[in-house]
Amino acid sequence: MRLVTALLLGLFMVTKSVNAAELCETIIQDAYQQLDELCSSIGRNQVCYGNDSIRTELNVPYEADLFSQIGDTVPVTAIRELYTLPMDISTKTWGLSLMKAQTNLPDTAPGQNVVFVLYGDTHLTSADSEGKMSAFYFTSGLGQPACKSVPADGITIRSPKGTRVQFKANGVDIDIGSTVVLQAEPNKLMKVQLVEGSAKITAQNQTESLTPGQSLTVPLGGSNGLQAVGTPSTPINEPESQAHQNFMNAIPKAIETASPGAGNHNQPPKPTKTAKPPKPTKEPKPTKDPPKPPEPPKPTKLPKK
Repeated sequence: MRLVTALLLGLFMVTKSVNAAELCETIIQDAYQQLDELCSSIGRNQVCYGNDSIRTELNVPYEADLFSQIGDTVPVTAIRELYTLPMDISTKTWGLSLMKAQTNLPDTAPGQNVVFVLYGDTHLTSADSEGKMSAFYFTSGLGQPACKSVPADGITIRSPKGTRVQFKANGVDIDIGSTVVLQAEPNKLMKVQLVEGSAKITAQNQTESLTPGQSLTVPLGGSNGLQAVGTPSTPINEPESQAHQNFMNAIPKAIETASPGAGNHNQPPKPTKTAKPPKPTKEPKPTKDPPKPPEPPKPTKLPKK
């Protein structure tokens, strides 16, 4: 009897685990689709509410209900603090937000953007008064994901192709030419992982370079627990996780770094071709010898008397 009970309990646990994994997969796939469909068209220095659940603290004069539902969009200047919440299978929610920011890109390239994607248990506080997200503080959860297909909580940042951008995260100067993943735990470490391209990480006047598939850490502390208090560690090899690869592949439109039509903003429209006027019709040339007038009729002879 005990053996039967144990077998039934084991079968129940396996079934429950399978159902939870399936539900988890459904939640993230729906979230990816919504982010790609509802947020991909936002412009520079805007933030989009990608998926439940998100909490925000907005600056005056913005009202909280302006950023409370999936698909809502506000300027970056409206965001004081942004929280995306971890996966919760019971409520079928997983926080996901997308931001397209200027950082240090020039005003003369309005079609180009730096893309920030926040997901899971992540909290971001803006430290940029100009609303370009060139400086911010953040934390991310380090707990176990609800299922294997959920990427670890954090922020993915992508620069425009062929362009290097610079920004400051938790007091660390980051220079990237492609895609990085950031994670941070207060009073412990901030981790920077390079997915593709190249990156230079500077803290406490020391710089380390990353190549694709490498990561490093920077110790955090200070009054808020989020200030760099040490130098970057020696880079180690740490390839991108399969869950993060799937995440990036699922939202190709959302993570585009250029707005539709980018690159044509400074080009004047091509002049339209005007129709050529019709050629004048040629008048017939006069003949050399004008036609002779008809001869008058000869007088008729009168009969003789």
